[in-house]
Amino acid sequence: MRALVRRLAAAPTASELERNTSMFALLISNAPTRHWQENVLRVAFLPDSQEFEFVYRHYHGDANITEKRCPVPEAWDTLSRFVRYKFGTLLTEEWSS
Repeated sequence: MRALVRRLAAAPTASELERNTSMFALLISNAPTRHWQENVLRVAFLPDSQEFEFVYRHYHGDANITEKRCPVPEAWDTLSRFVRYKFGTLLTEEWSS
């Protein structure tokens, strides 16, 4: 989880996102939220299965929830796709020359 958070923080467009944590998850949104379950992507690491779990809910009580689990090597790609699709922010990385 730490490596994923560092990579997100280093992305040039990271400042376009609101980031917070709960006890066990990283919470990402494109706007300050009034409630931690509204327009928030929740990213959690599941140590038993060595997977990341991504859960997006547009508003509290929304039955249309987007969820995905992926192994650690696919976490950055999954995160960047969620952020681009749900928030319209492209997470690119600066290329070192």
